[in-house]
Amino acid sequence: MKLTDLNRHGEIGANSMFAQIGPFNILVDSGLNPKALGYDALPDFEPIEDLDLDLIILTHCHLDHLGSMPVVTAHNPTTPVITSAPNELLAPRMLRNSINVMKRQREEHGIAEYPLFLHRDVAQFSKQIVVQRFGRGEIYFKENETIEVILHPAGHVAGAAAVEFIYNDRRIVFSGDVLFDAQRTLPGAHLPKGPIDTLILETTRGAKGRESGHSRASEVDQLIDKIGSILDRGGSCLIPVFALGRMQELFKIIYEARNLGSLPDSPIFAAGLGMAVCDNFDKIRRRTQLIDFDISMLEKMNVKSPEPKMRPGRDLAKKGIYLVSSGMMVEHTPSYKIAASLLPHQLFCSFPHFIIG
Repeated sequence: MKLTDLNRHGEIGANSMFAQIGPFNILVDSGLNPKALGYDALPDFEPIEDLDLDLIILTHCHLDHLGSMPVVTAHNPTTPVITSAPNELLAPRMLRNSINVMKRQREEHGIAEYPLFLHRDVAQFSKQIVVQRFGRGEIYFKENETIEVILHPAGHVAGAAAVEFIYNDRRIVFSGDVLFDAQRTLPGAHLPKGPIDTLILETTRGAKGRESGHSRASEVDQLIDKIGSILDRGGSCLIPVFALGRMQELFKIIYEARNLGSLPDSPIFAAGLGMAVCDNFDKIRRRTQLIDFDISMLEKMNVKSPEPKMRPGRDLAKKGIYLVSSGMMVEHTPSYKIAASLLPHQLFCSFPHFIIG
């Protein structure tokens, strides 16, 4: 087996791993680096540009793992993209939004190569998706040899998978982000049991353990207490969230806190790509039962869109909880605009890092 890390900057970003296992050429993920622009945001595809890929694996639909998949499938139009059922719905939605973002960046920054792919490329990518159930092995053949591929739930976000390859009685496991703790919307990871010959993992903390006294539950309690204190004094709370996973998790946390009386009733405003993803989550729940997110909770909480005409320095017309993307407060997004409106005032801006891995 030979492994080649195609992430040109060697940090969280354009995650992509090329694995040569016997005669099989396998690509695990192909992301975009959110800190880079243009071609520099792509993985370094030079080591594979003259090769035909036999299998492509998508572990999950955050753009640092998904964002350049249409570039790969455009050059490998017959290669299956193996992934879980939720990702069949989520991936095209995230990629279409990425095209819109790149078009805006082309105008703002004069990046001639943007967008890096088009809607027809997303359609081609979608045609190549092969949905595989968790825990169910599939056999692939090449040159009279076989490799078995098994997906395992990785927690982290809806659809996230670790992939196990079995080749010549050797077990090789790849995973992107992993979260073993159960979330409100998603069970924790269930990785393969027994001896593993090779394990390749993405990790944020590395070998560093969690700080003493900090847990997921304690962090959630602290967030709810802080939101409650702000609402009690008539303030507004801005919570910038990633569209995929965090917005849906926060909705459920707030919904349950209200039902338990831990949060007062107050207006809730939400906007951004995350609202479209909420629709996807509800469909995934009904189709697969792999996540726990019922969109009816938004109606029960009377979630509304923010006022459309926000101006920097002009106070928000309505007080309440603002649960909006993007999580990094990228310019022109709802979270950025709301933060600009709140700047002249005392500002509480929560970044709930504990929600996903």
